[in-house]
Amino acid sequence: MVNITTCAKPSTIVAGIAEQNPVLAKGVLVLLAESGMIQGRVVELKDGQPASDRDVAPCNVVIFDPCQIDEDVGAFMARVRKLRKDAAFVAYSTQTSRDQFLAPDSADNLCHVSKSDEPENLVLATLSAHRGAMYFSRSVSSGEGLAPDVLVSRIVPRSDDRLSPRENAVLLSFARGKALKQISEDLGLSERTVITYKSRAAKKLNLSSRSDIVQYALANRLI
Repeated sequence: MVNITTCAKPSTIVAGIAEQNPVLAKGVLVLLAESGMIQGRVVELKDGQPASDRDVAPCNVVIFDPCQIDEDVGAFMARVRKLRKDAAFVAYSTQTSRDQFLAPDSADNLCHVSKSDEPENLVLATLSAHRGAMYFSRSVSSGEGLAPDVLVSRIVPRSDDRLSPRENAVLLSFARGKALKQISEDLGLSERTVITYKSRAAKKLNLSSRSDIVQYALANRLI
């Protein structure tokens, strides 16, 4: 059972889920809660618009399906920002091309994840949106003609001097939500070797979980 409340720790990101499918919305709540970094709350939609401004105002990030809102995406984002000036956004949709719902010349940073992507992608997109980065998942990247798992940040990434190049590459791949098999294929390493590099990196940095890895990577602007 998911406890939906407006109270959150100061360090917790509050993400509003504007989704017409209540089953999917509940699933997203559970997923975000399991990350240990994000508190989710449902933003009820009525006639394609948030039913109450009070649901939106506390949200650092708003996760929404552009196909379900009854207005231009730019107008929707502008209206939300009247309630929360620093609000960030994640498009969570079956559509894999932003051109289908967002003007090509839009200056907004809008992270984009397909509903068919692995759940970890939505967590990473939410974290990225909150810190002012733009994240596209693998399927969206393909639709945009970009390299897989593109993460375009306003801040230039840097590596940690304590890690070898391989350890750093493996750690960042895990931080971006990639699966073991995909990392193995991308780096041309066996899965066993990938695990070894991950363990070495985690030990050097005193990290024990994927959540720790993501928090470390974001805090140190590695992604």
